[in-house]
Amino acid sequence: MSKLETNTIDTVSGTTNLTIGSTNTSTITMPSGATSGQNYPGFHVFLDTDQTVSSATGTKITFDTVVYDSASCWDATNYRWTPNKSGKYMIYGQAYATGTTNTVDRAYVYLYKNSSTIVTLQQLYGNSVDEGTVWSPSFQIVHELNGTSDFIEMWGFIEVASGTPRFDANAGQQRVCFGAYRLGA
Repeated sequence: MSKLETNTIDTVSGTTNLTIGSTNTSTITMPSGATSGQNYPGFHVFLDTDQTVSSATGTKITFDTVVYDSASCWDATNYRWTPNKSGKYMIYGQAYATGTTNTVDRAYVYLYKNSSTIVTLQQLYGNSVDEGTVWSPSFQIVHELNGTSDFIEMWGFIEVASGTPRFDANAGQQRVCFGAYRLGA
């Protein structure tokens, strides 16, 4: 057995695939933490300042803090993410919904892909006043994104019997968050 030591292995100019082992059964063993790039691109954003919304109206959540954005794909103007690599993505989000007078009747969180809903999650107490004070609907989904034009956004909906609904950020606690990362290589 011999040992190969190098810093870079690259494909031949004009090719895109690198094959290790072509005639024998090959097993590649990597020590823990030795690989990188499998779950990229990825991002995680959160709301650091409360967002007041109109009751019973779907509203795009205006995430104002980026924890990470591995490939600079987050659009902070339109509050959307367009990955630059195709694949299956784990996408997640949570919205901490409340009101000023403890009268939240229901709350939704929506995941949009290219302006069309692909996930709707609702929490509902019913139609009576003073049913709940805080709602925190969340989702996790694996979904295909094409890496060129597909974009994802997170929207929310809060209905209150009285008072002013809001997505409650509670500065720095990441109660309202959104993110995704690519699965596999």
